[in-house]
Amino acid sequence: MSERPILSIITVCFRDAKNLAATLESIKAVKQGGIEFVIVDGGSDDGTAELVQSYGELVDTFISEPDKGTFDAMNKGIRHSRGKWVIFINAGDGIADPAAFQSIKLTEYADAGLVYGNTVYAGRGEVKPYPEASLQYGLIMACHQSMLFNRDILGDDIFYSERFPLVNEFDLVCRIVAKKHLRMYIDIPVAYFMGGGISSRISWEARRARYFYVAQHFGFRGLIMTGLESLGWLSLPARRK
Repeated sequence: MSERPILSIITVCFRDAKNLAATLESIKAVKQGGIEFVIVDGGSDDGTAELVQSYGELVDTFISEPDKGTFDAMNKGIRHSRGKWVIFINAGDGIADPAAFQSIKLTEYADAGLVYGNTVYAGRGEVKPYPEASLQYGLIMACHQSMLFNRDILGDDIFYSERFPLVNEFDLVCRIVAKKHLRMYIDIPVAYFMGGGISSRISWEARRARYFYVAQHFGFRGLIMTGLESLGWLSLPARRK
């Protein structure tokens, strides 16, 4: 077996060949030795398989089969990857700045469970994270796509809950914090985020998942803070400067 990759980039998609093409081009700009690229597709019939095949050896592992949703696909991607670190760059999203991304020396963060940076949002430009106190308001501090997870430190904790179809990434980060795994912020743009994905939808289901996890991790006080913030009666902590 070849040497274990330092990083696995995992992309999940379903019937999204048009946006996947942009992601493939983005990964192409950073793919080098030590980086593994895994695509988990939900069994699309829109030319996704043919598109992936056209990129040849860029994609190390391609899985195309029905799944139970986004987080089932993400967990499948983790199980089929070998990297010491994992990052999720989903269809339509990409690496914000290839040079900056390649400057991240993950070997320097061997003791950290989570490393996260800034995000370039479509139509907004580069945005820095909130402080971790935002978790108490039901808000993940940084874009999920700009987070790198250390599977050697996290072990089985790296896997996502599949309790809800939405916002399970919030639960994962809360668990990392609750178990006191080291978190490190790096002041560079990590991911480009197109937006409009499933977890960005404002729906009763998303709110239900959000409040469930806030109650689980922060109790009644967290529910009150989240409710007051949602009503506009309490402001979130200021973003990092």
